[in-house]
Order: sequence, then C-alpha cells, then structure tokens
Amino acid sequence: MRAYLHARRPGFVFLPHGDDTNRTHRRTYETFHAIAIEDGLRVDTYLNLDAKTVSIRADLYMYVGEEDAAWKAQLLRFHRSQQERNLKTRGQGFDQRVLAVNRQAAVDAGGLMPCGSV
Repeated sequence: MRAYLHARRPGFVFLPHGDDTNRTHRRTYETFHAIAIEDGLRVDTYLNLDAKTVSIRADLYMYVGEEDAAWKAQLLRFHRSQQERNLKTRGQGFDQRVLAVNRQAAVDAGGLMPCGSV
C-alpha cells in the first residue's frame, strides 16, 4: 500500500471506517493510517459508512439517484461471495443490504429517501 500511495500521491482517498466489525475493513484503515502518519502524507480521507460500521461521525453526505443506485447494486452483486452469503443468511442480497444502509443514512441526514427498490 505504501508503494501504491507514493507512486500516485492521491489528493484524497475513500476508506472503510476503522470502527467496523469487518476485520479486513479495520486492517485497511489501520494500515493506511499508519502509513499516512509515518510518511507524513497530506491526503484528505473520506471514511465510508458500511453495513458493518459500528459508529461514525457523518460530516459529508453524497446523495445519489435511482440510476446511480442501480449501478451501485450491479457492482455490489459482483462481490459474489458476499452476495451469496447474504442471500443465504439474511434473505437479502449484499446489494440490497448496502443500499438499505445508504437509504437509511439519507433519511437520517434529512435528505429525500429515494423511491423504488433497487
């Protein structure tokens, strides 16, 4: 990750939140954070709200319409292991679960809740 960041010198990155029940999400955040501190990287970071985020302070929201939500759902379905596991254990796909979290975040932020079911 260090070599990747130094080669690209991004102005901003999107990361999973560090307070998350998903071990891989936590490790990604921790690794990035350690590299940024150790190497003095000057980069804006945006932490994503996820279905497994335990707590987060929301400072920024990005609202999307149904067309973008449908595209996101399609991309999430490519994460086949998550899609199948969620269908089997929760009775809904990974795509549906993530979009439900996104819709609830929109409601919580006072935004308009998108109509329809993607």
